[in-house]
Amino acid sequence: MARRSKRQKTEIWIGLLAIVCSIILGWGYFWLTGQPLGERGYTVTAILEDAGGLERGDRVHMSGVEVGVVRSVRLEAADRIVVQLWLHRDLRIPQDSRALLQAVGVFGDVIVALEPGSSETTASSGDTLVFGRAPSLMDLAGDLGEQAEALLIKVDRLLADSTIDQVHGGVAALPGTVRGLERLVSESSDEFAALGQSLRATADELQGTLEGAEIEELVADMRELATTASETAASLRQSAESLRSIADKIDRGEGTLGLLVNDPGLYEDLRAAAQNAALLARDIRENPARYLKVSVF
Repeated sequence: MARRSKRQKTEIWIGLLAIVCSIILGWGYFWLTGQPLGERGYTVTAILEDAGGLERGDRVHMSGVEVGVVRSVRLEAADRIVVQLWLHRDLRIPQDSRALLQAVGVFGDVIVALEPGSSETTASSGDTLVFGRAPSLMDLAGDLGEQAEALLIKVDRLLADSTIDQVHGGVAALPGTVRGLERLVSESSDEFAALGQSLRATADELQGTLEGAEIEELVADMRELATTASETAASLRQSAESLRSIADKIDRGEGTLGLLVNDPGLYEDLRAAAQNAALLARDIRENPARYLKVSVF
């Protein structure tokens, strides 16, 4: 009787051990694959040349919402990296959607940002997405500066030319130029606003978990940078609204060559908006530390 009882206890312990091992193995599988435990979804693939620090377990976002996770990052060749993305089963994206590598925060973290395409066919498990890299703040500053300076030259030339025939082509192209600059200004504004939010969130996290004079100084610097980023975003937003208003006037026929000549206000508004964007872009390129650099040590 005693032997049977001992044997039953041994069998129970063996059974419990088997259950625990199964749980550990199951958890290990989900951890290794980067797939959230207990959730169902599907996997798509993206091919890129440079992973840019992307790792298994990094998050996948769309429109600022987390929709999946990086399941694996595999190097197949020197210029070919295969990335598997696990997406929530309820997320249905067009088959021609793009996956963008996007830097977040101030410590080099990256995520994959999905940019929906226009195809009526939705992506399914095993499909391959086009991969790209989201423009950085410095990229936007470069493009913004070039377009702003080009617009300044075009506006000045309109008033310097002697005949309408000579400038007719310039006037026709002006609305598109203004709207192109307005889009770039808006993108830059969004980038600065996101930078400000990221800096504040990182500062709050550091202040809540670490202590010390150096950390307090770092947090203060980050909050100051966040304020600068927010102010820059507001300034850019104002410039974008001015450019949008001017382009609307030109589209409605209120912005002819004669109006530009006879209405100094419209001319000055257009020139001031472009000049403000050009100066800001130049300052970002020449003094990036004022906007981006945070020293930890």
